[in-house]
Amino acid sequence: MAMATSTKSNAMTALLISTLVVTLCSVPTSASRFTFTLSSRVEECFLEEVDARTSDNKMLFRFGIMEPESYDFMDVQIKSPSWAVVEAWNKTQINHVSTTVRETGLYHLCFRKRAGSSKDIEVFYSFDFISTGSVSLTLYPAVAATIDKSEPDNQVYSSAIMSLSTKKGEATKMGVVDFNLDGVSSSILHSNTRVQLLLSVDYLSKPKLEVAVARVQRKVDYPVSWNSMGAHPRGDYKAFTFDSAVTEIGSHLSFDVTEIFSEALNQNQKSVAFSLHANEDSEAAISTMSHVSADFFPQLVVEDLGLGLMREVSYFKESVFTLRGDISYILQKERGSRNAAESTNSRIMWTSLLVNLVLVGIALAQASRFTFTLTSRAEECFMEDVDARTSDNKILFRFGIVEPEPYDFINVQIKSPSWKTVESWNKTQANHMTTPVRETGLYHVCFSKRAGASKELNVYYSFDFISTGSVSLTLYPGVAATVDKAQSDQAVYTVMSMATKKGEATKMGVLEFELTGVSSSILHSNTRVQLLMSVDYLSKKQVEISVARVPQKLVYPLSWDSMGAHARGDYKAHTFDGVTCEVGTHLSFDVTEMFAEALNNGLNTIAFSVHASEDADATISGLSYVTTDYFPQLVVEDLGLDLMREVAYFKETVFTLKGDISYILQRERGSRNLAESTNSRIKWLSMMVNVVLVGIAFAQVVYIRGLLENSY
Repeated sequence: MAMATSTKSNAMTALLISTLVVTLCSVPTSASRFTFTLSSRVEECFLEEVDARTSDNKMLFRFGIMEPESYDFMDVQIKSPSWAVVEAWNKTQINHVSTTVRETGLYHLCFRKRAGSSKDIEVFYSFDFISTGSVSLTLYPAVAATIDKSEPDNQVYSSAIMSLSTKKGEATKMGVVDFNLDGVSSSILHSNTRVQLLLSVDYLSKPKLEVAVARVQRKVDYPVSWNSMGAHPRGDYKAFTFDSAVTEIGSHLSFDVTEIFSEALNQNQKSVAFSLHANEDSEAAISTMSHVSADFFPQLVVEDLGLGLMREVSYFKESVFTLRGDISYILQKERGSRNAAESTNSRIMWTSLLVNLVLVGIALAQASRFTFTLTSRAEECFMEDVDARTSDNKILFRFGIVEPEPYDFINVQIKSPSWKTVESWNKTQANHMTTPVRETGLYHVCFSKRAGASKELNVYYSFDFISTGSVSLTLYPGVAATVDKAQSDQAVYTVMSMATKKGEATKMGVLEFELTGVSSSILHSNTRVQLLMSVDYLSKKQVEISVARVPQKLVYPLSWDSMGAHARGDYKAHTFDGVTCEVGTHLSFDVTEMFAEALNNGLNTIAFSVHASEDADATISGLSYVTTDYFPQLVVEDLGLDLMREVAYFKETVFTLKGDISYILQRERGSRNLAESTNSRIKWLSMMVNVVLVGIAFAQVVYIRGLLENSY
């Protein structure tokens, strides 16, 4: 008896195993696996057929570049039969996805090679589709409409979407779907049958929001409107809300309404209706039965879930697919990390070599080095060409007398193309400086010998120029004027004068720039917008000049009165920067954020006021009596590569260091010459003193001898 029982148990086990094997083998194997070569940047697409026959249709997709270089990337898209983008990846090497789909038909898998990738890249993809169960009935709504609180009596049958809107926690627009149940028998429902309400999201006012569904208890009265729905849209919908889902644009929503559907059939109801609303303050749109394929219509789907074993197998299949995708991704990243580590040393070596070459090239290029002889007191000038193409232009200048005597001195001046003095030194032997400039053209470097210097002086100078980045746009002001509290009904349009007394501005400069035709696309992460001005006059040696944003549009004719509250004190609240300056200084204020804000807000102009931050008078160059280089300007410029800015800074630092060293050597040489001269003078003075002492001693001896001889 025991043997018979054991034999029977073994037979049952074998039968179960055989059944499982047959079941696993009978799972549809629709997976596609494909390897191809991308040899151009033209998009290449492949078609995969999908039969989305249930509410739980899942697409499994995995792809990757085979043994990619670090610079190999591609863009990948999955497009539905209606050409909607199901999923997209930009600048990727490998990825995978498992996503729910509703459309039946040919899906497009599109690949495009990114610029800068290898000439040929090998790509693989694996595509699979899982759909468990079977649909026994699909119902489309008799009506899919929007009801609107602001138009309570209107018959709002949306031809395209159902609009949802919630404000302050109360729905102001709802979607209503009503399904006809005529001819549907309750015998269609079994223990493993589920009824799903399927919806597709067309629009959301937020990246993510929660859409909720409520049962409409009463029969829907036609024509459908806010008022015809009675108490339901006025608050009752909250009590009958039975499910919700957080969603994104393009998502497919699925709500289980099996119990509600069964109850309606058992009570012989002719229809079942639902309302849709946003669960938070936002707006949304749900696809209806227009402008989309039937797969995206609102639907009630009655489906048999199938065998539990089949669902487990599908879940296992999806998990294995995802696991393989994760493993492939990890292997790809590991390979990339290993390759990156192997190439790091090589890159560091070549980068170091490149930087050294750049530094050597910069050291050898641009700079002028010149030695000449001053033989008279007449001024001798040399010309250096400067292209001041950005807001950060710097002249590097170093000079000195070669082996000067203590009494050798010169006067030196640098003059701009408009003959303004940029810098000057009087009675000097050596010096150096770094100064910003704005004028483009020939700069004059002038030397003159001081009275009392040696007949011939050997002089050297080194001149260099640094300009990093590039200007993409320069705007000149439409108006640059002075508004005066004492003459409150008029403005002066030649220069911008500033005056502050007892902490209150009595004169201020006003600038307005036209932004018509300027696009915000001109701004990037390394773009800066600078407001540039030049100081003409100061009543003190140093004065702080401040700039304020004028928030309102300027009113013409311009005057102190037309500036309104801004001129009478509001300018202090809108002041965003101040700089202490001297006469001839070039001022630069960063206005990037304000410029970007003005463009993003669609403003046609942007205006600033300029004032002295302390009790003083000042004058800023306007649009008259100066070259355009000194005009007030808004300069939009690209800062350039970080490496080039670092090199420019390094170059300036080295130049300054060389100037300091030259100055120290010059001083040391002068001190040494002075010490040697002093020693020589002391020696000759000592010799003279000794001679005098010997002479005095000799004279004394002769004198005493004479006295003694006369005495005897």
